[in-house]
Amino acid sequence: AWVARIAASFARKKKGGSPGGERQVRPPGAREAVARFADDILHDLTPTELVAVWAPHARRVARRLHRATPFSAVMTTSYPYSAHLVGLDLARRFGLPWIVDLRDPWTLNFVHDRKHAPVRWLERRLERACFEAASRVTVTTETLAAEYRRLYPAWADKFVAIRNAFDPIELPEAAPTPAPRRIVHFGHVYRARSMSVVYRALARLRDEGRLRPGDLVLENYGRLADADRAEIVRLGVEPFVSARSEVPYLEGVRSLRSASLLLLPAFATERERFFLPGKLYDYLLARRPVLAVAES
Repeated sequence: AWVARIAASFARKKKGGSPGGERQVRPPGAREAVARFADDILHDLTPTELVAVWAPHARRVARRLHRATPFSAVMTTSYPYSAHLVGLDLARRFGLPWIVDLRDPWTLNFVHDRKHAPVRWLERRLERACFEAASRVTVTTETLAAEYRRLYPAWADKFVAIRNAFDPIELPEAAPTPAPRRIVHFGHVYRARSMSVVYRALARLRDEGRLRPGDLVLENYGRLADADRAEIVRLGVEPFVSARSEVPYLEGVRSLRSASLLLLPAFATERERFFLPGKLYDYLLARRPVLAVAES
């Protein structure tokens, strides 16, 4: 609980915000830098050191629940990856069928490379132990399943790709606004998924006299990375970028439906092929044109 309170406090300070849900785009200051540093520390600690805070309790609760009403099977999903340690305990202790569900890659995640060496070593061992004990490992892309089969050939038949999807809902009317034209990005933007190339394109169109304030706006619903905020200011494209707060899902779908174009930036890493961002399926639901900024 205390860890969650600390993280939530940093998140509130990072989000800031102003009336109407739109935030000023400005270069990172001391508070943003401290919040980012805390994020990095918490991110590195969560899978390993912090597991000691909650995993023993989670295991005890899971065992007690199983004894009260025996489970037919167990499914654990990540993030956090340490959730799989609870499934590992149940599978080993009670011989239960166990599904390991990876929303994102584990040690194949580019984030894994930024962790401290002892953390990387430990997580590789934990990943191997979980895959060995699991009945199935589900991932969200065929590319990731194929890579895990290559890395763990003895358990190749365990890896199954089940793609994400969207729930069918009654869609609001699609009524794109005539001006300014709206390019919408649904979700957070952080260092590995920068929209820098889009900002540079906006600046180039402006410099060539083909884009004026009021013609077009890039709306981002979620957090913008410090590096992106600084890039926006450096290029002087603030009039073309609107940083907005997160909104409820149906309100977000309504915003997608009225956009001229939906933006799908990929991770700036050679491992982007392992990811199909969840927002892609929301974009498909909205039935608006999608621009994917990606190498693969």
